[in-house]
Amino acid sequence: EEIKIITGILHEMGADPEERKRIENEAEFVRTIDATYGIQIREQAKIIEEQNKSLEEKDKSLEEKNKSLEEKDKSLEEKDKSLEEKDKSLEEKDREIAELKRLLRDKQLE
Repeated sequence: EEIKIITGILHEMGADPEERKRIENEAEFVRTIDATYGIQIREQAKIIEEQNKSLEEKDKSLEEKNKSLEEKDKSLEEKDKSLEEKDKSLEEKDREIAELKRLLRDKQLE
């Protein structure tokens, strides 16, 4: 039913010489604009599309670099913890050595 209504409207518009001339003028205007600026618009659209792709690639690259940096940060944190544990172990050994030296001196003084 809707198609019949639309078809009827279009038929009346096409039958009216003034309306037909207006439609033809609009179509000619669109063709003229496309012929005049269409190539430029399409070229600019291609450039914009290429720039968008380039930006997407750069975003992906930055994401990968960020992930890599995060992994390196985690690795450094683990190394820091390991070094802290080694420092504690060395401090404990230093205390043990100091205690043994003290015991040795005390034994020698006896």
